[in-house]
Parts: sequence; structure tokens; C-alpha cells
Amino acid sequence: MGRTAEGAGRARPTRPTRRPAGAARRTMACAVALSLVVAGGRGARVAGAGVGPREADATALAAAFAAAWAARDLEAVVALFADDAVVRQRGAELAVVRDPLYGPSVTVRDAFGVGLDYFGDPPRHDPDDPRVVIWAAGRPQIRAWARRLFASDQTAAADPAAAETAGDTVRWAYRATAAAYRRLPGVAPTAGTIELTVRAGRIVSLTTESDPATVRARDAAIARALRGSAAPPDGRAPEGRAPTGDAWGLPTGLALIGVLTWVLRKRLGGSHRRS
Repeated sequence: MGRTAEGAGRARPTRPTRRPAGAARRTMACAVALSLVVAGGRGARVAGAGVGPREADATALAAAFAAAWAARDLEAVVALFADDAVVRQRGAELAVVRDPLYGPSVTVRDAFGVGLDYFGDPPRHDPDDPRVVIWAAGRPQIRAWARRLFASDQTAAADPAAAETAGDTVRWAYRATAAAYRRLPGVAPTAGTIELTVRAGRIVSLTTESDPATVRARDAAIARALRGSAAPPDGRAPEGRAPTGDAWGLPTGLALIGVLTWVLRKRLGGSHRRS
């Protein structure tokens, strides 16, 4: 046993054997052939499932977008978009106030799960569809759009695997909320849909649409939570305070709790101003 250990200690390192050039070329050729077989098998599975290359590309980008958004990786999100990409919202509810001293201010009832209140001009409407507003055009504006939502600690739960895909467009459902809402009891996320269109491996169009019923349910829950926090210990409503129904102006009320409105105005409101 001692000899074995001694022999092992004095063992000389073996020199690497050098393969002939012909053998190396044959090994490389086999590897390339194997990769082509694997790729062909994947393509056959996709074709057998009735999904073409365009659908597969759109589905892959949808999954990449959902993963980057969940990771709050701003640059990874922006990198998925083409240089001329556009971010839109269908059916956005806006209220604009024009003050002679401070200029215009905009309240958005829900934008991808978040109520926005900022100083600046309202987003312009899509010339092809007056129900659609354009939040961002080009990567710099898309970066500002995503940063604004990340600043509110917005989270969106989505499952692109259950998406509906047609050609280069994929559509899936989401449920989104923000930090200010999560601090209030009984306030559920809002629901909506994302529609994503791709071209040459990049997102060229992303359109969100909030579900109005869930937005109103969220606002009503916020109103109840705010009334409950202001009620006296015996549970009676504060004297002289009228009950509120539909909480249309609640992004401003939320600022008193979560400072959401203040942060959005101070840090990100300027990104909406036209140059």
C-alpha cells in the first residue's frame, strides 16, 4: 500500500496525444451533422405542431419580454425593441388639466396596472385609431416609459406560454399592480392584455389594454381602504364627509399614502414634455 502511494506520487505527467488533422476534421464534420439533425428535429416538431418560424419568433420574444420585465432589467427590456418600435395603449382613460401657471397635468386612470399623475402634455393619439394613445416611439422613449413604471414598483404577472399567436403577432393576458396599491388592504391587481408584434427578431409594436371592470374594482377597493383608514375607532364615517363611489381621481389620493404621484411628477413627469 505504501508502494502504491509512493508510486502515485512519482507518476510522470502524460503528454497529450495529438490527433491527426484528418481525424479532427472528421470529428468537426460529425458535430456539424449532429447539430443539423437536432435542428431538423426541432423544426419538424414546430411544423408538426402547426407553428411556423414567424409564430415561434413572436412567442420567443414574448417570453423574453415577460422574463426581462419580471427581473426589472431595464436595459434587457429595451434591447428587445427595434429602433423604431412603438408602445401604445388602447382605451386609455385620460383627464387633462391646463393650469396657467404650471402648465398641463395629466391623470391616467390605468396604464399597465398603474395610475399615473404627471406634469406635462398628454400622449398623442394614434392617427389610425383614436382609441389608442402612443406612450413611446423609439428606444429612448421606451426606456423612459419602462423606467416610469419601474419607479412605481410595478409588477406584472403574465403567462406568454398561454398566448394566442397569429403570424408575427402574439397576445396574452396579464395582472398588474404597484407598491402603493399593495400597501392597501383588499386592493387586487388589474387585468389586461398585451399585444406584441415582431419583425426581424425585434419587437416593433407593443400595445397594452386595461380591463375596465378590474380597474373600477381596484379603485373602489382603494376608496374603501382610504375611508377605513380615516374612520374613527367606533366605525362611523367622519362627520361631514360624503361617501365616494367611483374613485376616478385616486392616483392623487394615493400620493398621500405611497408618495406615488409625487415621485412620478418629480422624477419622470418631464419625459412627457414635447421638445
